[in-house]
Amino acid sequence: MGFTTQFNYESVYQIFTEHARLSGLNNHGSRAFDISAFGKLSAEQYQRLQPFQWPQPQGYPIKVSEQNFFSDGHYYHDNNKARVVAIKSEVQQHDQQLFTLNTGRNRDQWHTQTRSGKSGILSQRHPEPEVEINQQDADYLNITHGQLVAIETDNKRVKEQFLIRASITGTQREKELFIAIHWSASNFNQGCVSKFVKANIDIISGQPAFKHSKVSIKPWQTCSEAMLVVKSPISDNLATYQVEQKITGGYCYHLASTESSADLFRRLNDFVLTNPNQAVNKSDINVLNASDSTKNYFRKSYFIKDNMQATILVAQQKSDLPNGWISQIFTLTDNNDIQRNILSNDSKCLQLKNTFCHCLRVELKDIEHAIDSGEITVDSIRAKTNAGNGCGSCIGDIALKLKQCGV
Repeated sequence: MGFTTQFNYESVYQIFTEHARLSGLNNHGSRAFDISAFGKLSAEQYQRLQPFQWPQPQGYPIKVSEQNFFSDGHYYHDNNKARVVAIKSEVQQHDQQLFTLNTGRNRDQWHTQTRSGKSGILSQRHPEPEVEINQQDADYLNITHGQLVAIETDNKRVKEQFLIRASITGTQREKELFIAIHWSASNFNQGCVSKFVKANIDIISGQPAFKHSKVSIKPWQTCSEAMLVVKSPISDNLATYQVEQKITGGYCYHLASTESSADLFRRLNDFVLTNPNQAVNKSDINVLNASDSTKNYFRKSYFIKDNMQATILVAQQKSDLPNGWISQIFTLTDNNDIQRNILSNDSKCLQLKNTFCHCLRVELKDIEHAIDSGEITVDSIRAKTNAGNGCGSCIGDIALKLKQCGV
């Protein structure tokens, strides 16, 4: 680009140290970002550099411990005082049935899952999009945990509706909802939650109003729920509600429909046998059918030379379908007889393998057993079960589980 003299860096540490020196240029305490104390690091010192908080100005001792901005009453203005901007709220009085919708991230995913969504292990924790709702609000609206609900925008000109799974939790305040941002039209036929966010921008800060959308929520009646496990991704829209989950060795599609369980099962069965991308050849196929039409529960697995190619599971309620271990169904065991026995077992037995710590493959029942046996602290449960001793992201979930158990 013609700037070889200005950009003659030979290593990363040279870029960092120049950046550090520039942060202190004409600063003198006028800007919060100042890491000029690190402006003369050697290459070896840079390689050993540990995380730190700014400001770290040159000429002052480096503070490695936690720092709290403005705890000394010093603000980054000419008079060292805070500037409070008075605003007039334009938020009007809304119907009491409306909720404030907040958006954000889940712990295991990143943005729209273009990379993190390729991991079958990471997808286990949140295989489907969820809307978190307070218990009191759910009781008032007759919403049960795991039920599909319809979210609708507070927009009289253009109405948007979004079907999503309800998650009842004590972490949400009344009249507030939370939906993670990670799903989009590439893996969820409802699209993305961003379509509920109005293009309102604060005129002073420029901050978009991502955290304050008004929506309504109500139960959505389904007649059938299904899971379709296949080797290859599909592009067909198979049901009113459809989520693609990447699993180890294939894909799992979570489906919900207003048609009967029997009708949905027949349609999915036809799809598997006729879709050219699924490589299910009728002449080579072995079928395991464990359906029970009297209970409106249908299960069918297709094997070619003892290798499972596809599985269909259909029920009236989501709670009758597998939870947790479905992302490992292709690698659950090398023993095909054991795999067949699991798939043909009673539907409630399919719920047993619910993974809690994905790094170290600790199951939920191990956490519950530790609590029942007297482990009542996060540290003791980690020592007992090994959960949280990998990446550490489920340590907070251990604390939540203790709280749920009244410990």
